[in-house]
Amino acid sequence: MIQIIIVCILVLLGIYCFKFYPLERRNTKKLAFSALIIIITLILKRLTIMVPLFGAESLKIGFEYIPVMLAGVILSPSYAYLIGLITDLLGLVISPTGFPFFGFTLNQVLIGLIPSLIAVKVKNVDGKLFSKIVCLMIALFGGAGSLFVALQKTISIGKVTYTLTSLQKGVMIGLCLIASIGFILFMLKRTKNMKDNDVSLFGTWLLSVILVELAITFCLTPFWLQIMYGIPFVVSVSIRVIKACFIIPLEIIIGFPLLKQMDKLYK
Repeated sequence: MIQIIIVCILVLLGIYCFKFYPLERRNTKKLAFSALIIIITLILKRLTIMVPLFGAESLKIGFEYIPVMLAGVILSPSYAYLIGLITDLLGLVISPTGFPFFGFTLNQVLIGLIPSLIAVKVKNVDGKLFSKIVCLMIALFGGAGSLFVALQKTISIGKVTYTLTSLQKGVMIGLCLIASIGFILFMLKRTKNMKDNDVSLFGTWLLSVILVELAITFCLTPFWLQIMYGIPFVVSVSIRVIKACFIIPLEIIIGFPLLKQMDKLYK
């Protein structure tokens, strides 16, 4: 039943995108760019690491989100929808993993569609304001992740359960705090020296990263994993809080310079 509901959502999203933001069929530049993004994303998917926590491969570590989000900001929602859909379908063909679960197809579509709708609907995003919001989020993630590690006595990886020592906990907590504090200092310096014409684009990228991570990493993916493998939603989210301390800063630091260059090419 859930598969049917997800397919209906995908169809409705497609109808909305193609009705209000139709494809520019003769724009070969955008078509070529879309094809390039699909190829890069498929390559990055192959480099993704799946960590088998709590008996199932439930934690994905990789950067395949970045090119799809970049395409979403640059291109219209219809292109973003197609890139997400085609990337997921080709991924299933190249690396089949059994019967497909369309929840992850919806994830891939939303990764490009959310930034695209932000770029279209939200104008003059205050990058300095959202940089403060992101810094606050990372500080909260760092604190919450450190608390989660401190409270854990054991951790299950695949079918093996390990007892966490005080040293191991200290190293994990230290890495979370160092990543969080380092990113906050970087953001403060970055926004202070930023040119005025970059502030809005930076804000769009920050808002895109925030909403994609909240929607995909903290809501939809844990929900799908609970349905598929019975992994408790709260446990899955708690682990992703630790991951977010590292992935969100990297997506912002790596993605924005690339977005600036792409934005120049399309102006």
